[in-house]
Amino acid sequence: MHGDDSKQKMSSETPRSCVFLLPKENGFTLIELIITLTVVGILTAIAVPALRQFVESSRLTTATNDFIGDLSLARIEAMKRGTVSQTVVCASSNGTSCTTGSTWQDGWIVFVDADASGNFNTGDTGLKIHEALPASLTATTNPAGTITLTFNGMGYLVTSLSSLQFTSANNNQQRVICLSGGTGRAMVAANNNVSSCT
Repeated sequence: MHGDDSKQKMSSETPRSCVFLLPKENGFTLIELIITLTVVGILTAIAVPALRQFVESSRLTTATNDFIGDLSLARIEAMKRGTVSQTVVCASSNGTSCTTGSTWQDGWIVFVDADASGNFNTGDTGLKIHEALPASLTATTNPAGTITLTFNGMGYLVTSLSSLQFTSANNNQQRVICLSGGTGRAMVAANNNVSSCT
């Protein structure tokens, strides 16, 4: 009797099936990889020239702002000292003197010219040294070849210079700085046009 019950019980149980789940594979297919690389290549081709333009424009802006800032420093310092001495901003390739044959892209120095010699000598007070500009930038003056700017105790620019122009060789952009002999002030020219400085 008991044997029949156990057989009946065994036969009523549903046989269990074994299911094996394979792990899901992560990664890119070859087609997905090719599409991704293509998109990255296109975006890079678009972004790199724009980035270069941005970097070069930033260099021009920095050089312009630095030069105007240093001219303002020299002018203010001259007015603070009055008739005692004059201040000078001059092109310098070594940071210690107004170097003959230097241009503004070589760098410049700002100093109090106590002996009114127009050069940085013993007894003069250094105010600022600016390093050379990036190789892609050039600087031209009007009149050409002016490498020394002098401010008197009234803050007037006594050097005959109407403008200085920074130009980028990489993208042909330029920044023009106008200088007023009457007030000694410097400002960026309207539309970066040299003719607006006259």
